[in-house]
Amino acid sequence: MVVDYSDKVDVHSYEYSDNLTVFDVLEEYGEENDIELMSKQYDFGVFVEGIGDYQNTTEMVWIYYVNDESANVSADNYPLSSEDKIKWAYQEPIY
Repeated sequence: MVVDYSDKVDVHSYEYSDNLTVFDVLEEYGEENDIELMSKQYDFGVFVEGIGDYQNTTEMVWIYYVNDESANVSADNYPLSSEDKIKWAYQEPIY
């Protein structure tokens, strides 16, 4: 998994297992690196509001990609396959 903060990039290796989601991998990354994750539970799933000191604003938001494609479900509802590549990008919103 790649976490692109816009001014630095972290790479996190994860071990695939059944029922693993994109959010599970992000939580593991946060725990292993002592990085606080800000998220909120909605009816549709978990929405990531911040990773470390990088919080969503009107100009910059966290968006995740799997295999270079932005997903249309929440990160906790995206089950991974064994070869999936995850990227979290702190970027301008996509409208």
